[in-house]
Amino acid sequence: MSVKLNISPEKDAQEIAAVVRKQSTAFPRAQAFNLFRMAPLALQEKQKTYSGVLQDSTEAPRIRYLAAFNLCRLESRSGGKEVLELLEKEKDEHVISALAPLLGRCAPADAVRRIQTLAEKSKGFARQQLEFSLSLIAYRENLPEFTLPYPKSSELLTLEDSKTAVSMRLDKPNAAEFEHIRYANDDDAFGLEPSLQLSYKIGCNPNDWILSLDQKMGKPDTAEQLKKRKQILGALYFRNFSTGDYSLAYLLLSSPEKQECLLHLCSPKGMVKYAGKARFESAGLSFSIQSVLHAGATPVRFEGNFAQGSLQVTHARSGNVKLGRQVPQKSGE
Repeated sequence: MSVKLNISPEKDAQEIAAVVRKQSTAFPRAQAFNLFRMAPLALQEKQKTYSGVLQDSTEAPRIRYLAAFNLCRLESRSGGKEVLELLEKEKDEHVISALAPLLGRCAPADAVRRIQTLAEKSKGFARQQLEFSLSLIAYRENLPEFTLPYPKSSELLTLEDSKTAVSMRLDKPNAAEFEHIRYANDDDAFGLEPSLQLSYKIGCNPNDWILSLDQKMGKPDTAEQLKKRKQILGALYFRNFSTGDYSLAYLLLSSPEKQECLLHLCSPKGMVKYAGKARFESAGLSFSIQSVLHAGATPVRFEGNFAQGSLQVTHARSGNVKLGRQVPQKSGE
């Protein structure tokens, strides 16, 4: 949504509530769910409304997802528990596929066995979503299991220094742009706190992106923490040309492996588009990221250093030819 509304008046809050409850069509219902969470209404009323929509099997999977997402935002642990309980009873694979990604955002570590059982009973895309949710929980909570596999060498695209390679434009995002990604991050609820100091605006024609690391990456012991535990380090945000808004496109995940960290940039639905490694050095670490082979992939070489809470990009180039036919993506990939 390109416009953030000020919903302080009680009249506006009641109008939003009416749209969520299908008592009004004043504006698109899908837009009302996030606004309802921020409205000046009682927490119990919001929880009851969201829960009612979530439990209503006649609602479309997308609408039930919005209800579940906002229920989790109100109270992460209880919301995640309610989503899991519903999925354990749900028979519709489309509903499971739609709601499963929320478990990666808000389900607690002690829910992994139940989610694993649910994944084993599911098929196809629903199973993939549940398995990726297990990985997200593992990276959030530093669990030893469910680590994403690192791509084979044959799956990583090498960018040759040739006339077809172009340099990416690098800059720092301004205050307005950074506010956009903070708003986008709030909507996606992965618990990240973007840092302006650890952000880069990346221009790669015809697209604009912002890479932003979490504030925790600015701490003095960052390198030591990366050696010890899995983490969600930050995210890559994509700019919508028509609205100017940014949305969370890829999560940056890290897992320690001997004297280096394995890096994955994957969509919130689990598609790994980029991967790389960070190597520990005396002054911090150096990193290198490449594209992962898939239809429509563009070779990328993105390298830099991280030391003393500072991110420096030293090499950012991209090919200008996509490989293979561009496959239409599902939402969130």
